[in-house]
Amino acid sequence: MGYVTLARGLPGRHVAGALSYLGRISYSLYACHGAVLLTVIKNTPDSLRPASWETSLALFFGVGLPAVVLFGTASYFLIERPFLEMRGSAVRRAPAG
Repeated sequence: MGYVTLARGLPGRHVAGALSYLGRISYSLYACHGAVLLTVIKNTPDSLRPASWETSLALFFGVGLPAVVLFGTASYFLIERPFLEMRGSAVRRAPAG
């Protein structure tokens, strides 16, 4: 219900578009999030390692989440979408019966 209400206004349209996009690439996000977050954690210098949950949260939203969305987007357009398109053409060519 909140999603429908949110989508009515101008800012809501942008939010709805962003949520729709994240839904489209959701499998790619799921597939790459673990490796990307682990890479971010392992490559964070000791001087920047979070000492509290606040800095950990800032690191996640400032670096981790954008990295996951970036790699998820690349994975979707370079791997997932071409296979989805091939699946569609194979289904269309299948004989009826």
